[in-house]
Amino acid sequence: MAGYKDKKNFQPHDLTNLVVTLNGEYTASGIDSIAAEYDDDQFSFQSVGDGTAAPVRNPSRKGTITLAILEADPTNKKLWDLHQASIDSGTPFSISAKDSGAPDFNIKETYAYIQKPPTEGRSAEIAVLEWVMVVGYLDVKGGGYALQDV
Repeated sequence: MAGYKDKKNFQPHDLTNLVVTLNGEYTASGIDSIAAEYDDDQFSFQSVGDGTAAPVRNPSRKGTITLAILEADPTNKKLWDLHQASIDSGTPFSISAKDSGAPDFNIKETYAYIQKPPTEGRSAEIAVLEWVMVVGYLDVKGGGYALQDV
């Protein structure tokens, strides 16, 4: 990548730099992807009849985190266990994600529940299961990848 335009040598994208931690102790593996999204827009405009508008900030931090995991991976067992614990006792779990190749990237949630378990089945190929978690206090930060030392 070096030598392009302004000679910045960006850290290459590598999913193995991503560390997803469940309940503060279990490091997830078999990760295909992770996504976090707030349910509501954080800013919008309220307009009135004469055409004027005022910005409105919505402080809601509820949202969803979607984690896609290879079906054969032990992380699926852990997610099933966390889901069952939530059903049995109402106990939430925490989830966090950091990427060492993108130091600003950070997803954190302390009160997560599985929205519903993924569809289970069997086929000729090993599936990637998608776990959707509903969360109440989502904290998401993004940013570009780090620059490599040249």
